[in-house]
Amino acid sequence: MCAVFANWIAPHNPFDLATLELSDSRLPPAWIEGGSSKYVLGTDDQGRDILSALMYGSRISLLVGLASVVLSVLIGVGLGLLSGFAGGKIDAFIMRVCDVMLSFPSILVALLIDGIGRAMFPNAHDTMAFFGAGVRDRADGLGAIRPDGARLDHGRAQQGVCAGGRVSSASPRCA
Repeated sequence: MCAVFANWIAPHNPFDLATLELSDSRLPPAWIEGGSSKYVLGTDDQGRDILSALMYGSRISLLVGLASVVLSVLIGVGLGLLSGFAGGKIDAFIMRVCDVMLSFPSILVALLIDGIGRAMFPNAHDTMAFFGAGVRDRADGLGAIRPDGARLDHGRAQQGVCAGGRVSSASPRCA
């Protein structure tokens, strides 16, 4: 909720340079001696409110998480339905690819993507959000692109073929 409504909930806008006070830099949280109730979690070295920065920054994490889920659902459901309805060699191939992908841990896949990104863009440093340090922070989001959905939808599609008779194949069959 804080990420979605950060414009209205956050006490300060960390991107508004006109409101920054350098004299308020590195203030401790409000419950520690020297802290201010104006900045509940304190400030950073440029005088930005930490609480507001967390609220605004969580929007990026929310966007990456939602995008990875939507992408994995689209790919997983598409491949699962194709595999279940087509059957035969297409089904066997797609399911074996899913088995191979499921045999690797998510973090290993995320590190592989990070390594490939760094090899493709060696001069990107940490300024390129997708292939820079951001990938390490978003490894769980990138690792979410897994064939779990394809496996589930494959079974459901085959059940639909069995229940409906000759839905997508030349001969009626049940798997």
